[in-house]
Amino acid sequence: MSLVSDQILKKFKIVVSTVKNDLKKQGIAVPVKNSDGSIALDQYFVIKESTGFYSIKNKSGDIILGNINLPQSAVLLANSLALGKMVDTKLYNLDQEYGFRTFEVELLSKRAHSSLKKNNVDRADFLFTRLGIARARGNSAKSTIFNSFEKLRKIH
Repeated sequence: MSLVSDQILKKFKIVVSTVKNDLKKQGIAVPVKNSDGSIALDQYFVIKESTGFYSIKNKSGDIILGNINLPQSAVLLANSLALGKMVDTKLYNLDQEYGFRTFEVELLSKRAHSSLKKNNVDRADFLFTRLGIARARGNSAKSTIFNSFEKLRKIH
């Protein structure tokens, strides 16, 4: 009975290894959700920090990339690292752009509403215009990241 179980286990390991290698050839590192909520992609871990940002750490716990705003960006970046590729600086910069624009939208919104309360309509109008531009730029960066993530998710 043990001999049959060992043979089945060996065959199963071969199948798993083959599938993982085939996925790597397609550009996908197999993600594994850990009990602490982090996601492992080969030797890299996507972790949500207490600050609300995401980090990519290696096995020894060193931060490879930090202050990532969107979990989709973190997974895409960790996936490319797990495949042995360089960090996609364009994607990282898009994520940073999204974070900056999100902060800018919040700040401009507060200032615009404060100007309205003070009856400074011209200043409020100017700030609402800037708010719209910042929101559009942030949404554009987020949309680009989400599209890349969907492409990765739909590869089969």
